[in-house]
This record gives sequence, C-alpha cells and structure tokens, in this order.
Amino acid sequence: MAAPRPAWKGYLKLSLVSCPVRMFNAVTGTDKIAFNQLNGRTNNRVRTKLVDAGTGQDVDRADIVKGFRIEEERYLVIEDEDLEKLQVESSKTIELTRFVPCADIDPLFYDRPYYLAPDGPVAQEPFRVIVEALRRQDRMGLGRVVLANRERLVGLRPRENGLLVSTLRSADEVQDASAYFDGIEEGRLDEDLVALAEQIIGSKSGPWKPEEIVDRYQEALKDLVKAKMAGQEPVRSRSAEPSNVIDLMAALKKSLEAEGITTKPAAKGRARQAKPEQGRPVQGKPAPKPSAKAAPAAKAKTATRGRRAS
Repeated sequence: MAAPRPAWKGYLKLSLVSCPVRMFNAVTGTDKIAFNQLNGRTNNRVRTKLVDAGTGQDVDRADIVKGFRIEEERYLVIEDEDLEKLQVESSKTIELTRFVPCADIDPLFYDRPYYLAPDGPVAQEPFRVIVEALRRQDRMGLGRVVLANRERLVGLRPRENGLLVSTLRSADEVQDASAYFDGIEEGRLDEDLVALAEQIIGSKSGPWKPEEIVDRYQEALKDLVKAKMAGQEPVRSRSAEPSNVIDLMAALKKSLEAEGITTKPAAKGRARQAKPEQGRPVQGKPAPKPSAKAAPAAKAKTATRGRRAS
C-alpha cells in the first residue's frame, strides 16, 4: 500500500520550539458512488467546454488565469507567481498562539478534520512534547494555516499519538439559533409523557460504535448499480410517511410496546414537581379556599396573639 499523500507540509511552532510536520486528510469520499453526465439520446459522456465569453471560441486550460473583478467587464489579472510571492507565515507554519479548554469549542464551529504527524526523525521529540503537554492540560491549541489559497483558523488537540487538526468556521459563518427556536413554546410538561419518552431513550441507549454507522443511501445506490448491471429490475422500497401525532400518550405507550418494554409510572419526585405551588391558580382556575376545618384553628391563633398582646 502506497504511503498517503500529505495535504500540507510545513512546521508546527510553539513559542521558540518548532518541528517539521505533515498534514493528511482525516476523511475521504473515494468509496462513494459517483455518476457521470451522459447525453440521454446517445449515452455518450457530456464534457464541459471552456468558452471565451467575448469571442465564443474554445479556451485551453493552460491559458486560464485568475482575475479579480474591478467593475463590469474589467478584471485585474493575478498570476500564480504573484500568489507565490505572498509572504504569509501561515502558508508554511502553524504557530500555536492561544490555548483553550477543548470543551469550550462549540461543535458548530468545527469544519474539516486532518491528522498532523511529525515529518522525519528530528521532529519526533519536539512533536511528542507538544502533544503530551496539550494532553495533560486538556487544551486545544489555536493557530492559522493557508489551505487552498485561503488562511484558516485551526484547532489542534491530541489524538492517539498525534494531533487532530480541525479547521474552524468564523463567527459570521455560524447562524444564530434563536431565529429558528423562537417559536418553540415554553412551560411545564406532563411528567408522565416525559417519563415514557425517557424509557424509550433508555431502551435504545448504548456506547458509540462508529463502525455500525452505514450510509444506507450509498448502499442502496450500490444495489441499484449491481441490479442494473445484471439486467434486473431494481427493487423499489417505499417507506411510509410518518403521520401527525394526535394522542401523544397513546403514541408513546405504543412505542414502548413495540420495543417490548413494560410501562413504568413517573417518579414520585417528578410528580410533586409537576404540581403547582400551593395558593397559585392552575390553568386559569382560582386558588382553592381554606377548608371549614381550618377556620377554627385560625381563630384560635388570633385569640392567642390577642392575649399575649394584653
């Protein structure tokens, strides 16, 4: 098996300590089913042509250059040599400039993962020292690196013997959740309903096993391709559309029955929490009046206070 090709090579720097490193893609999509575009009449593959918008003539890829639009139909040409002259330190070095607790990074900000490993025997010791220091501090190191002509903020944290590098989204790329969650109602819930939902969750709980996660759509695509190649009609499976829940209690109980779980009553402590505080109205009803039995006791206390005052 050929050695994996690094996506980036450079240096990892912590203050005055640096070491050569190589960065590799941590995820891949090479085993996914991909389709080519064909002419539906001839089944010949369709190719994209590069055409000059002004002359209408074909353009060779070797003649393509980058252009920055100044105004309508006016562009500033940027050559590859111009980009290579840019002296940006992060194009060759990831300098760790800040360290934060790993738990402080919201998962929304994580983008693409990479593996970072030492490049050569000389890099082994400084690399391992940085990894071990991050592990003992339970910290993520923040730095910057240029990938695909774009400087990205990255977070580095220990992963086995090496480092996991995650490109991080900027704040303006992450949407504020409040705009989407404002319409969700607040208030008390029926504790019996919550208890039933918890039982369903508990019955399906278990350890995280990524090897069990299968892309079912990709598997269906593979079966489709195999069936077509064998001259067979692909099997069509239809999944029923879920219906709107009218009786939530009945739906939860039916779900438990389907899982073979015996329904348990809600915990007493939760039932007490579900009751409203004494003296407060419930759903618009007036607060309950004191019973007739309690009235004489109240008078007796008043009389006692009167005697003490005299």
